[in-house]
Amino acid sequence: MIVLYELELSNRRVPFNILLKPVPTFNLSSRNTALLISDMQKLTVDENGGWSKLMRLKGVPSEFEDYHAHLKRAVKNTRKILTKCRQLGIKIIFTRIVSQTKDGTDIGRQISVWDKDFPYDPDDETLSFPTENREIVLNKLCSNPFNCTFLEDLLEEMGIRYLILCGVRTPGYLNALAFDAANRDFGVIVISDASAGGVSNGTRRLTGGLIRVRNSQATLELLEDVVEGVLE
Repeated sequence: MIVLYELELSNRRVPFNILLKPVPTFNLSSRNTALLISDMQKLTVDENGGWSKLMRLKGVPSEFEDYHAHLKRAVKNTRKILTKCRQLGIKIIFTRIVSQTKDGTDIGRQISVWDKDFPYDPDDETLSFPTENREIVLNKLCSNPFNCTFLEDLLEEMGIRYLILCGVRTPGYLNALAFDAANRDFGVIVISDASAGGVSNGTRRLTGGLIRVRNSQATLELLEDVVEGVLE
């Protein structure tokens, strides 16, 4: 059974953090903040195609019941966050898994699922949320966009210092993306209930450094302060 993690915010003390210099307050504004929606596309979200179709082909749909339960909630909450960020003028970035070949053989083995019984379908590339006003879409061949797209250069060019992160994949994937962003000195807000697969304990333990973990309601409330440009 795939284990999915529910996040419960806590004040658990992490001893190593005592040694670190205090992280400055997150000063969010529409100019320095971006919402990154990871891999919410037909491949990962469509219950009649993509991964769901593969689950049925392999005869293991019951193993993914928790995934689908989280998925419905994640899509709903992501839509709320996306709407709010658009209203505030926050930059929107979508990533999606896209092959440059007709059979998907160029996609990294870490995320590749295609074979002769489950051929690559270009329709699976379709984003779950239509873009507006020339929002950015990054196509990728691996799990982490910092490794296989120009995401870091893009963020730096746009003057982005803070990332709001949600999306689809396993808990470990979102952890790695959050860690990579923090290691590049970006402040990160991971939305725990806007990700299919939830957020694992690894990210939870980093809360209080450059990574903040919030649920969608708390994030919406925090975004109200973007007008003043300050987020505690």
